[in-house]
Amino acid sequence: MGLCSKLLLLTFLSISVIHGGAHCPSSYCGKSTLSIHYPFRLDNQISTTDCAYVNLTCNMTQSTTIVNLENSGDFYVQNIDYIERYIQLSDPGNCLTRRLMNFSLASSPFKAENVNNYAFYICPLDPQVLSHHVYPIGCLSNTTNITIATRQLPREFLEGTYGCRHIGTWQIPVTPDQLDYDGYYDEVFLFLTWDVVACKECEGSGDQKSDESGAKSLTKIVAMASSLPVLIITAFSCFSVFCLHLLRMIREKYEADSASAAAATSTTTPTPQTTMVTIMPLPSTTSNTGLDESKIMACTEIIVLSDSGETIPSGNNNTCSICLENYCEKETIRIISKCGHCFHATCIQQWLGKNSTCPVCRTSLSDVVL
Repeated sequence: MGLCSKLLLLTFLSISVIHGGAHCPSSYCGKSTLSIHYPFRLDNQISTTDCAYVNLTCNMTQSTTIVNLENSGDFYVQNIDYIERYIQLSDPGNCLTRRLMNFSLASSPFKAENVNNYAFYICPLDPQVLSHHVYPIGCLSNTTNITIATRQLPREFLEGTYGCRHIGTWQIPVTPDQLDYDGYYDEVFLFLTWDVVACKECEGSGDQKSDESGAKSLTKIVAMASSLPVLIITAFSCFSVFCLHLLRMIREKYEADSASAAAATSTTTPTPQTTMVTIMPLPSTTSNTGLDESKIMACTEIIVLSDSGETIPSGNNNTCSICLENYCEKETIRIISKCGHCFHATCIQQWLGKNSTCPVCRTSLSDVVL
């Protein structure tokens, strides 16, 4: 295997390793755009792996995804961040604070990262109460009484000064923004993280916890992005080497063919030699010397066409064989007595002045007796 083949194989293998994890499909609740996949699944979703899942239910009418916490009831799932590993929940009754009183995540795969202990009071509606950095909890208040929660205000102070009534103290999950406040303001969303053993068929090796899966996903993305330039450079380098190798093969074949052709020419083609050829005139049985006027008159007969009923003698056409023009009425022609061929008088007179044969049949006229 060549170097280029090895490099390409290694590059593709590295990408295959990056994508090597089994694909666990996503699902959706009705028209919701919330993607549900490992470690979550809908109740009606058939599992294709042996992984442990957190079951969610779907309200198809409202396209709402619901999670049931064993000791705390149902919550709407608003969002799931698989990279940061948190799930965002809301209360179907729009009073999350009431749900968080006596809230428990026992026997649940979820946990709250930030919690505070709050004492809850029902107080008469008095603006002075709110001056102590506490906030009314809307869904637990009305036009005459407000419900507040505080970490630091003494019970004796609130009950003695404002006539508040203590209703309980609970550990409440909060966002990081509330950690440093004394009072508690009504939250709309509950953020929880999950603690699920990762499935090697979906997220990686079997003993890794889910808190590593987000970082692993990010690492995969970075690895894929970094492998692309390597693949491009490797492919371009191999293509260049292939082109150079192909050009070298073509050049070597051309040189070999040229050498073979030259060798074949030198062994099969004789050296050309100059040959002198002398062209000898063909022997002539008759003399090309023309006839004088007396012999021309003796061997020819003059006829004037259509003057005395004379016509062209048989065996001749209506064209003079010397000038190739037709004969006309009252035109003078000469007939060679020996062969019977006729011509314009002037044409045959000029011909016989230079030649001693008939222009048509080459009958010799040099032996005519005067």
